[in-house]
Amino acid sequence: MAASRSGTPEATRKAILRRIRSRSARGVLPAWSRAPSRRDSRVRRKLLLLLGGHETTANMISLGTLLLLRHPERLALIRDADDPAVIRDAVEELLRYLTIVHLGRRRTALEDIEIAGRTIKAGDGVILLGELANRDPSVFPEPDRLDITRDARRHQAFGAGAHHCVGQPLARMELQAIYPALFRRIPTLRAVGDLDAIPFKYDAVIYGLHELPVTW
Repeated sequence: MAASRSGTPEATRKAILRRIRSRSARGVLPAWSRAPSRRDSRVRRKLLLLLGGHETTANMISLGTLLLLRHPERLALIRDADDPAVIRDAVEELLRYLTIVHLGRRRTALEDIEIAGRTIKAGDGVILLGELANRDPSVFPEPDRLDITRDARRHQAFGAGAHHCVGQPLARMELQAIYPALFRRIPTLRAVGDLDAIPFKYDAVIYGLHELPVTW
């Protein structure tokens, strides 16, 4: 279970764009994508689909696996569960606890507004961090504790409103399938080495692991 190191996020984005353009030119992608008009727009959409539909889920799988390997009692609940609701709740809690997309939604206040005793003036810039919302103790008691039995469905891992992730039903289905299947198929799975030696993606917008060495 590994992902290759990719340098800076900007270098990675440019490398992916080059590969998409190359495949379009060779006819690997559909004919409509190779039309000269609006080509860059279509390339950007493909990049969005690649990052939004693969990168996020892949990083959730590796991070969630590492987290559960470090909490064997929670792992056992998922592995041995017969009730799909147990798996569903566990996935929602993993999404809340890990919150892997660290974009920050940037907004400008149109009018004065008071939140939690603080006034945001009209014209002020605001960065809304989903990872902080998902650790709000007024919504999730003991937010720094992993509790896969809690109702975590109010998390903001997929955003909200008009910018809610349209791929969230597929992501949930994938995660609900992969975790129990992995731990049932390989019940002796364990991470190799110390946590400090595992390379985390501190250099990426989508948080995750560059690689996760495992054995069984």
